[in-house]
Amino acid sequence: MKISSQIPPTALYIHIPWCVKKCPYCDFNSHPKNHGFQETEYTNALIKDIRAFATEHNPVCLQSIFFGGGTPSLFSGKSIDRILNATHKYFRVVDTAEISLESNPGTYDCGHYREYFQSGINRLSIGAQSFNDSALTKLGRIHSANEIREATVAAFDSGFTNINLDLMYGLPGQSVAQAANDLYEAIKLSVTHISWYQLTLEPNTHFYQQPPILPADDLLAEISLQGLKILENNGYKRYEISAYARDDLLCRHNINYWRYGDYIGLGAGAHSKLSVIEPWAIVRQQRLKHPKDYMQHSGSHQVYTETRIENPKEIIFEFLMNNFRLDKVVSFIDFSRFTGLSHQALLEASTGAIKNELVKINKNSLELTQTGKRFLNNTLLSYMPDTQRSSLKPDEAGK
Repeated sequence: MKISSQIPPTALYIHIPWCVKKCPYCDFNSHPKNHGFQETEYTNALIKDIRAFATEHNPVCLQSIFFGGGTPSLFSGKSIDRILNATHKYFRVVDTAEISLESNPGTYDCGHYREYFQSGINRLSIGAQSFNDSALTKLGRIHSANEIREATVAAFDSGFTNINLDLMYGLPGQSVAQAANDLYEAIKLSVTHISWYQLTLEPNTHFYQQPPILPADDLLAEISLQGLKILENNGYKRYEISAYARDDLLCRHNINYWRYGDYIGLGAGAHSKLSVIEPWAIVRQQRLKHPKDYMQHSGSHQVYTETRIENPKEIIFEFLMNNFRLDKVVSFIDFSRFTGLSHQALLEASTGAIKNELVKINKNSLELTQTGKRFLNNTLLSYMPDTQRSSLKPDEAGK
C-alpha cells in the first residue's frame, strides 16, 4: 500500500490494553490486570507490529505519538523506552513531536514518571474524572482526590510542563456546585489542559445494563454553561467540544483526529485511518482485539482486518463528522488537503444544509451557523450518504 506522503499529517496511537480494574462506564478495549497481563511479551509484540508496518509502507513521518489504554502507566519506563526507541528506529519522528501517555492517579509512581520523561514522553494525561471521593467510588475508580493532587505534583516535579487532567460531569447525583468544584480543583493545580466531558451510558458497559440516576437535561445544560464560564475565566480556551487549553497547548494528537488527519493504530484493538494514492482512497485497519490474539499474530497480516472507502460522499461525511467538533471554520484548502477532493465536491454536498441554514459558505470556507451547532446531529444527517442512512434504526435518525 502506498500511503500519501504529503496529505495529511500522520499520528501514531499505541494501545496498552490492561488496567487495574474495569470501570462500570468504560467501553474501551481494556482488560483487568489479573487477566493475562504480560508486559514484556506485549512490548515485544508492539515492536514487531511497528517494524512490520514501517516495512510494508513507504516512509511515514509522525507528528505525534499517544500511549492510550487501558492504563499505559502500568508499564515500566523501560518498556515505554523500548517502544519509543523502536518507533524512532522505524519511523521518521519530527523533532517537535508531541508524545503523550495516559496515567491513572491510582497507579502513578514517581520513579516511573521520571523514566517516562527521560524516555521522551513530553505530555502526560492524568485520568482524574472527579475530585469528589464519593463520586469516584460510584465511578469505580481506584484513586482518591488526594492521589490526583499527588500525581499531578509528582508529574511537574518529574519535569513535565504539559499536563492534561481528564474530568467528567453529569455524574450520578451531581449538582452544579459539585461539578464546578471539580473544575476549580483542577485549575488550582495549574495544569495546561483540561478535558471535560459528559458521562454517557455506552452499550456493553455495566452502567448501560444497570443505569445509575443521572442529572436531568436542564441541570446538565446549567452545569455545562457554568463550567464553560469557569474555564474561560481562568484562561482555558475551548477549542473542541470537550477540550480546553492554556497557553495554546492544544492537544496536537487529538486535533489531528478531529481534522481528519491520518493515524496509525498499533496494539490490541487499535484502529488506523490511512490516506492512500493511486487511486485516492481511505483505508481503515483494526488490530485483533484480544491481547492474546494480538500477541500471537503481531507482525503478520493476520493481526488486522482492512476496509477501503472510495465513495466521495462517505469521505465528506467522515471529514465533517470530525471537523465539526472543532470550534473553527472548515477551510477549503484543508478540506482538499485532508480528503483529496475538490472544494466543489464539498459545496455540492452542502446544498441541503445551506438551504436549511445549518451551514453557510464564506469566501474560502464552510462554517456552522448557530442553528447548525445547536442541531449538530441534524446537520451531519444532511451529509450522510444514502447507503448509511438506510441502515439507521428509526429512532437514530432524529437524534
